Amino acid sequence: MTLGNMPPPCAPEPEDPNKPLGQKYGYGIAQMTFGPNSLHFHGGEMPGYNSFIGHDPVNDVTLIVWTNLTISLDGKPTANPIMLKMVDRIYTLSPLQQSQ
Repeated sequence: MTLGNMPPPCAPEPEDPNKPLGQKYGYGIAQMTFGPNSLHFHGGEMPGYNSFIGHDPVNDVTLIVWTNLTISLDGKPTANPIMLKMVDRIYTLSPLQQSQ
């Protein structure tokens, strides 16, 4: 699922050009970097379902979250908050700590 040894034109580009170190995206795969860690991921949605699949190639960690609720009552995808909480418990430095 990672971009691995693909040539640079396939590398993810920053989603926000004003934040070159922020989340990146390319060829259907997003990349989130937090501290020394990097997670390549893709989310999905169908009526009634939401998913998140991510892989950290350096630490060989794969995380898959499937939910049977597309969006929560606050209008946000349901798999993403679960993923962030799981990543926060798995890694010493997590994306939740960086956003504080």
